[in-house]
Amino acid sequence: MKALIKGIHAEFIPAQWDGKETHGIKVIGKAVLVLMDECSEKTSGHVILPADQVEALSAGAESGVLIAVPPGAFLLNEDMTPWAGDRPEPGDRVYIAKYSGQQVRGKDGRMYRLMDYGCIGAVYDHIDISKPIDYSKPVAESKQSPSAKKGLSNGISEQPRAG
Repeated sequence: MKALIKGIHAEFIPAQWDGKETHGIKVIGKAVLVLMDECSEKTSGHVILPADQVEALSAGAESGVLIAVPPGAFLLNEDMTPWAGDRPEPGDRVYIAKYSGQQVRGKDGRMYRLMDYGCIGAVYDHIDISKPIDYSKPVAESKQSPSAKKGLSNGISEQPRAG
């Protein structure tokens, strides 16, 4: 079984892209093209999902691989100031707003999402997609502070009151 990305409502198969532009879609303006992760037909619990549910859950995928970035994308921030920082590049794994953009089928038969570059919320620094990824958990246990591990929100433990 392929490594799955565990989301809140489904498990997704990470999108794989070999760097070749086989989609046949010429992206213009400030739009970008993303190859989205797809909902797995079979869950890690070995439950087989109906095709219509797989399609619906795939439409709500929130991560994928950035495939095409035209020269007009990532030039300005939302407040119209010049873009500062790194510019996402094709091949980057990105996190996008749920249901953003429009689905388009490439000439290679794969489904892509065409969207405004502002729909991309983050670029993952490094993800090893050969291992399962669980996004349903808010913070990895090893990265939590000692107070968070004890279930304390502010780091102050309540002591029983005498008397």
